[in-house]
Amino acid sequence: MVQMILGIQARAFVQHAVLPQSGSQTIYITVQDQKLMPLSGAEVSLSITWPSKDKAQILVNQVTNAKGIVSHTFSFDNKPVGQVEIVATITYEGFQTQAVTSFRLWY
Repeated sequence: MVQMILGIQARAFVQHAVLPQSGSQTIYITVQDQKLMPLSGAEVSLSITWPSKDKAQILVNQVTNAKGIVSHTFSFDNKPVGQVEIVATITYEGFQTQAVTSFRLWY
């Protein structure tokens, strides 16, 4: 029997809460259905807002795996100190949701 998807939910997590002004960060996104079962095949894009208010858009080049997880690592160089906000937009079979996470750049 095929489970009917009535809605999706997602969560986003960063690997490192605090990083220097240059380096790399990995974002993990989990996607589940209304019964909290993992969803494979969900597409993810990221919108990153740097402390300077500059924005970057990233299309993650892979979909969620059988456990409903996808990760993406990105690098950055010489960014100002402050909070970096990441909004993940998740699309699955006509449904769309967002998950928000953040980390801090420090000296």
